[in-house]
Amino acid sequence: MKKILFTIYTSSLGGGAERILANVVNGLADKTDYEISVLEYAKFGVKKESFNPKVKILRPIVDMEKASRIEKLIKYFLVHIAPFILRKLYVKEKFDVEISFNYQIPSYLTSGSKRVYNIQWNHGDIYDLRDKPFNRFLQGISYKKADKIVAISKNTKDSILEIFPQFEGKIETIYNGIDISDINAKADKKTSISLRENAIVFLGRIEDAKNPIELIEYTEKLKNEGIDIKLYLLGTGPLEKEIAKYISDKKLQDNVELLGYVLEPYPVIKQSKAVCMLSRSEGFPTVFTEGLALGKPFISSKVGGVDELSNEGKCGVVVENYEQFKEAVLEVVLNIQNNKKMGENAKEHIKLFSYETQIDNIVKLIENR
Repeated sequence: MKKILFTIYTSSLGGGAERILANVVNGLADKTDYEISVLEYAKFGVKKESFNPKVKILRPIVDMEKASRIEKLIKYFLVHIAPFILRKLYVKEKFDVEISFNYQIPSYLTSGSKRVYNIQWNHGDIYDLRDKPFNRFLQGISYKKADKIVAISKNTKDSILEIFPQFEGKIETIYNGIDISDINAKADKKTSISLRENAIVFLGRIEDAKNPIELIEYTEKLKNEGIDIKLYLLGTGPLEKEIAKYISDKKLQDNVELLGYVLEPYPVIKQSKAVCMLSRSEGFPTVFTEGLALGKPFISSKVGGVDELSNEGKCGVVVENYEQFKEAVLEVVLNIQNNKKMGENAKEHIKLFSYETQIDNIVKLIENR
């Protein structure tokens, strides 16, 4: 019986990586006899993921709601300079396999012992390390101790190869999987949120990395050209107040609406015509896979995973500027026949990224050391 430790920056912020972590450990708990533990660096308390009772949740390293500023600074320093000190305090057991569920902080927390099978997961590209020499140096140390480095898309793999070509032989690609039947069952639940016709949805953190402001500006330009759609933003984050003020100042209430954090987003996505995000960086956008499972095509900036998910434009459209976005809205959202056809394509294509396939691939990775 293998003992496995997953390290993650946070499992309590309600994001895509957190949902994927819960799906992975729950799937492994159901399918195997592994003893699984999860170590969270930062506890935020926005959303508590549902874990299988067999999964052990360790004490978080930093409670972001209760910790003092001094405690946060000390632990942030330690996790970068002396992570072994935090391990002694928070990791009391010995594990056969340790899996960091993203680069940087989670990877720093994994063991460097040769006895431990070290797997380092990457949920997005790492191009940002080009301009961060210190973080690049630390990540190189982490990758050196890894036995396997997992990329979740071609874009993620390409970014690792560009910055750390010496680790090419360690890299494997495992796509994120989703529980298609569960998503469709949840989408049938009642919701108090009602979307109007020609609605598009954004689902994610309201932060600069997700680039919601540009999406709103594009929606405003469409309005000024007489193209009537409505954008609904589901999520919370540091840009909420700025966006709310922009909507008010520009009188965009009929075309843009902030819904805040929505605990059950699938009934809302189901009402939309498409899912739209213009993120600056993504690994393998969970919101697009969830939308495809519900028969909703997407419009996206060129980020990791969208090439695979778009299925050569049959399920989604990748855009690089406003004119391309406008054309995508006309074809994907407002062309009823095309929207329906893309929705049908989406439901078929998403089967390649099923939850079952992902779990099988992870078990093979763990067992084939």
